[in-house]
Amino acid sequence: MQYRPSTVVPRDWDRVKDFARQAVLDSGPSNATVGLRMLSVVTHYILWAVNEERAPLNRTELFHPTLLGRYIRMRSPNKQASLHKTLHSLLFRVASAVADVDHNRKNRGRISHGVVPYTAAELAEIESWATARKNAVHRRYAKTFLALAGGAGLQSVECAHVRGRDIVRTATGYSVRVTGRYPRIVPIQTEWATYIDDVIDSFEADRHVLFPSVADDTRPRTLTWFCVGEHPAPFAQRLRDTWVLSQLPVLPLGVLMQAAGMPDIQTLRRYLPRVAPADLTDWDAVLRQPSAHMRPTALDRERATSHRKLRRDIEGQNRPLAPHDLANTALRRADVALHLDQTAVPAGSAQSSVPRTAEHVHTERCSIAALEADWMPKRFRAEVPRNKRRSASRYMPAAAPDSATFTELREQLQERRDKQDGGDAR
Repeated sequence: MQYRPSTVVPRDWDRVKDFARQAVLDSGPSNATVGLRMLSVVTHYILWAVNEERAPLNRTELFHPTLLGRYIRMRSPNKQASLHKTLHSLLFRVASAVADVDHNRKNRGRISHGVVPYTAAELAEIESWATARKNAVHRRYAKTFLALAGGAGLQSVECAHVRGRDIVRTATGYSVRVTGRYPRIVPIQTEWATYIDDVIDSFEADRHVLFPSVADDTRPRTLTWFCVGEHPAPFAQRLRDTWVLSQLPVLPLGVLMQAAGMPDIQTLRRYLPRVAPADLTDWDAVLRQPSAHMRPTALDRERATSHRKLRRDIEGQNRPLAPHDLANTALRRADVALHLDQTAVPAGSAQSSVPRTAEHVHTERCSIAALEADWMPKRFRAEVPRNKRRSASRYMPAAAPDSATFTELREQLQERRDKQDGGDAR
């Protein structure tokens, strides 16, 4: 396939041409015209990924959906534009063939390209890059960027919005106040604090520490171009990856996610393959009693105190009782029911020996048989007492205390009915 891009530097094209041609051939274009169009799009994408994002020439990492989506949004932010749809179709067609990438976003993870932390030798070479900048202003920008990205794990966008007042010096070292989408305060690691020592006197409280004369919307892009180049030029994502991997073995996940500005656990997944397995014998005491090795917050301490109190109360209630304790408990409950139960005999009535306002004072224990008092009812609940007044009837008025008997009233009623029947017959 004869193709040579006219807008690409020959040195860059010679480095990626074999990789790009083989990727397009493996995707199986239908004809030469489609193949040349795919090769043009893939070439410009590969050069952007290698030069701007420092992605290696590896199919799995280079054609990852996250990196592809970032390039497409950079070229065409409008999803409805024809350029956006064309780039998405061609790039994901090649990615599906060479890296087994699914077009459906729901079936793809959020893991970006591989984690490649810096080694100690590479970090030393990056320091030489900072000291070799062309003037004092650029050297100050380089040291500030290394301290923020390498010492606090900030993203390049977060670094571009840090002001002079956001870098605070305390008795234990420096801390940076991060604004924006995930506001937080992150301590700067001691190994990187020397960069801040060299430049902190030049900071102004209300001005940005990096490219203060550049507009806010273009400052992150200016910072990206400032770090463009071959190694030892720093790559912000690799500096952040190095910081995260240095904190991952020692910090709890909640603290690490808060300090790194990670919204959820999915962002942390890309670092998990780099975590070395630990020896559980060194963590025996922590695994057996984790609460003894934690520093709870004030709210957690209050919750723990109430939980211990509730647990002691429950354990006291569930404690096995001795025989004499069981007897005393039964007597106490029966005694309380005797004096406080108002359903059988209301307190203060004639049948009750306990007035309603009297306090219960009982000093001597009695037997169960003695609790059966003489006033307790000897009838069924459905039986009506004899001394209870009957309710008024609909057919005759309620009888007064000195009225006739029920037999006389019935005879009067029958006589009245007979007269009414006789009158009707006549």
